Amino acid sequence: MLIRLESVGKRFLKDWIFRNINLEFQGNKNYAITGLNGSGKSTFLQLLAGISIPTEGTITYLNKEGKNLEPESITLKFAYSAPFQELPEELTGKELYDFHFNFRQKVFSFDEKSFFEIIELKGHENKQVKYYSSGMKQRLRLGLCLFTEAWAYFLDEPTTNLDRNGINWYKKLISERISVKPLFISSNIEEEYKFCDTIIRISDYK
Repeated sequence: MLIRLESVGKRFLKDWIFRNINLEFQGNKNYAITGLNGSGKSTFLQLLAGISIPTEGTITYLNKEGKNLEPESITLKFAYSAPFQELPEELTGKELYDFHFNFRQKVFSFDEKSFFEIIELKGHENKQVKYYSSGMKQRLRLGLCLFTEAWAYFLDEPTTNLDRNGINWYKKLISERISVKPLFISSNIEEEYKFCDTIIRISDYK
């Protein structure tokens, strides 16, 4: 698919976060969006993922046949993960897994047992999410995102709350699961995105 940005800008109150972005994203490439804290990289990622809308300019989504896709429907074609995403904490891990994959397709056939083994939360599937540590919640977010069938994947600061073992798990998961789909990573930590093909510095669009 292709994502085309034409004169895109985003403003909060009277302050422009970025302006006049003209870019195209196509093919099965990995993109990193970098910048200091508060620079707007997470906001830009949300625009690309269809979660937010620009203040000015247009974002066009085209499928492989060149058909224009409506922004309202595109979010169900993408998979997105961010550390600020709220998880329904009254649900158990298993209940959240069942709920999520009731609405979204899996990348391949696997069951609940395999899923919690892969995200290294085996034995915690029947625990309510509110009792998960911040690192466990982040593993769950990333697992639900990366094991969802999608046209593209969007990760905002993916190793937030992960310890060294968790970071190594993330890198291994990325290398195994994302190979033929576009991947967008918002980060200011090189270890999270150093495998990316293209780096976009959001400060270039201030």
